[in-house]
Amino acid sequence: MGLQIEDGTGSGATARVDSENKLRTYSVIESDAQHSNEDNGNAYTMLIYNTSNNPNPSVGETSPCIGYIKNGSDNLLVIEKIKCWAETAEAIEIYINQSGTPTNTTTYNPLNMNLGSGSTADGTFYTGTNIGGISGGNLLDRLRVPADNNNHDYILTPSLIIPKNKIMTIYAYNGGIETEVNIYFYYHT
Repeated sequence: MGLQIEDGTGSGATARVDSENKLRTYSVIESDAQHSNEDNGNAYTMLIYNTSNNPNPSVGETSPCIGYIKNGSDNLLVIEKIKCWAETAEAIEIYINQSGTPTNTTTYNPLNMNLGSGSTADGTFYTGTNIGGISGGNLLDRLRVPADNNNHDYILTPSLIIPKNKIMTIYAYNGGIETEVNIYFYYHT
């Protein structure tokens, strides 16, 4: 008889293998975000809800920046999902690797998704109707939001990982449109 896998409790039960040589298991699957939230109290949400004050940018102008995230933790900040809504059709642009000193900002304190945790998000989080002082970077994605009065979930596969001192910014492409962007993130420990 070959190698046997026993249950480890001393009951003598062994693992079953089917006719295709596959191990039979019953298991619970838990996402990294859920694990971080349950066990570490380190999952958060950042809600950006406003009307950018730069409607219809003309040629040469940039779309208004409405959100800014800079990771201040030694742990990786991981974004798996962004939820968007817009009063009329809009596109939400996600930029990475921008630089500069943000101006025209409102400090935001992300909400902990574990109501029993006293942890707070470690980083710099801003919202605004036209955040200035930042430039460069790379357009990561453009999330197109239809005008259907529904929330739209954008699942990032693979997840967006922001190391310490790296920046992600959020832009309202057209501007002048009431928008809601909810960013769900956690710290990978």
